Amino acid sequence: MDNVELAQENLEKAERREHSELGWTKHAAILIAVLAAIAVIVEMSANDAQTAYLSRHVLVADTWAQYQGKSTRRVVLSEAADIMESTAGTNSDQAIRSRIEAARSEANRMQTDPAKGDGMEQLQRRATAEARVRDHALARHEGLELGARGLQVAVVLSGLSIVTGAVWLFAVSGVLGAVSAVYALLAAISVI
Repeated sequence: MDNVELAQENLEKAERREHSELGWTKHAAILIAVLAAIAVIVEMSANDAQTAYLSRHVLVADTWAQYQGKSTRRVVLSEAADIMESTAGTNSDQAIRSRIEAARSEANRMQTDPAKGDGMEQLQRRATAEARVRDHALARHEGLELGARGLQVAVVLSGLSIVTGAVWLFAVSGVLGAVSAVYALLAAISVI
């Protein structure tokens, strides 16, 4: 084998090596693009879940504030009726009796008002139900955020695999990306 044939063979080996290295780096670049796109979608879904959580949180706080207002008015009305009754005595006139009955009736309406649905009992049920929906939105947000963070780390590892030439980093980034994408999907459909 002469020098020309040896040089030709070494050149062919170098081209094959370059082609094989270029092949997996292309795959790594494609993986980066796919993971980044999925990460953006997951991040947008996490923002939507966070917005839902914040909206529900405000609704829960408003409902409990309304409950507290009704509770305060109920106590004031009950105390007013008790004071009027204790000062009026047994031989009070009909006007005072009707005011006492009106105060007690209004205090009872503050406790429960099925017709309007805004008595303390109804408000408590509504606030508790809204709190469950709020907490579900928070759990969904946290799951999506965790999935997005995993996807971001996978993108970094894949880029690092190209720079260092470490194929094992490419494999790790692919596995981490797949696990993070599945986790985010499960969080999005509220399985976890």
